[in-house]
Amino acid sequence: MSKVVKAPATRRATRSQRGMTPYPLENLTSSLSIVSSSPSSQDSNDLTNVSSPATSPIGSQSERAPYVTPTKQRKTLTQSHFSFGAKDKKTCTECGMSYMQHIPSDVKLHNKHHKVQTLGREWKEEWGSVVMTFSNGDCIMEVKAEVARAKTATLELMEVVNTELNAPDDNEFWIKGTDSGVVYVYVVDGICVGLVSVEKVKEGRWFSLDDGRIVSTVPLQLMVGINRVYVARKYRRQGIALRLLTAVRKNTVYGMDIPKEQIAWSQPSFSGSKLAAKFNARRHKSGKVLIPVYT
Repeated sequence: MSKVVKAPATRRATRSQRGMTPYPLENLTSSLSIVSSSPSSQDSNDLTNVSSPATSPIGSQSERAPYVTPTKQRKTLTQSHFSFGAKDKKTCTECGMSYMQHIPSDVKLHNKHHKVQTLGREWKEEWGSVVMTFSNGDCIMEVKAEVARAKTATLELMEVVNTELNAPDDNEFWIKGTDSGVVYVYVVDGICVGLVSVEKVKEGRWFSLDDGRIVSTVPLQLMVGINRVYVARKYRRQGIALRLLTAVRKNTVYGMDIPKEQIAWSQPSFSGSKLAAKFNARRHKSGKVLIPVYT
């Protein structure tokens, strides 16, 4: 199993950009109790959403053309464009994707997205190394990033994940096949129906699920961070996400099971927060439910 090293720090937005407000909780470390119970089959999948504001540079004053006072009124120009009615736009009730029914490329894109998002994607045995097997024949594999077709297939899955959450591409930490990250996939009868991408992190903070605030006064020593975790719609609520997290614990660092409190989340979504609460949440004496996060 390959070791992991730190991912580039420039990919992720700051806490203030991501809406997480710091606040203190006194005597946190000695006042936490375990919230999560033994894993049940009713888990939720999660795709974390990281974004950063776009910038648009403006030229300096010296670069701008001089202003000339017009001698006569110029004719107003109007740009013509085609306008399609709302009836031409369709939103799929199953996968949630909106597309234009009259545009073939839109229809094709939707069909591809719909199939992968609901049913998963074909997966070849040679694209990964098996790290866990189950009595029903399912298995979890570590993606071989050095195999071109495995990389392509994983990127297609990641594209569906990012589209569903409107999240940016975030693949640098594993795509080069270095020790900075790893992706595990859950395979059912030759179909990848779930994945989790993991990166190396060292420090994080507790995050309150009750009010969405960071506990700024108590740093956490971490080992790995969950960048994305995803399960195809047809296979959700079957315990697959928790199985993927177990694979992270047992296989990411050679020779040890990573303690749950040293596995952090990258700003989980609503459904991801429920998964995090089940996996490694702690309850403070104030009653607040906390999970480890990293930025």
